[in-house]
Amino acid sequence: MKAETPAAGNRSSLVEFGRRVRELREQAGLTQAEVAAASGITRAALSTIEAGKRDLGVSRLAGLAAALGIEPGELFPVDESTTEH
Repeated sequence: MKAETPAAGNRSSLVEFGRRVRELREQAGLTQAEVAAASGITRAALSTIEAGKRDLGVSRLAGLAAALGIEPGELFPVDESTTEH
């Protein structure tokens, strides 16, 4: 998988996405190596995704979600300030 450099405007979104991926992985009790193997990406790629330095790409979302045992939409952080209560 070729590394994609995020545009400046997407950087904060990638950081938040990466934090969410790491949070979900840790909640599942999985290592980066386990998730990477199950999702078809390298451990190094997963590390850079979790660090917010790499764009995962839409084609890899389903595999990552399946590896974590969640629905793809759960990968995206929820902005509590924009949700209705």
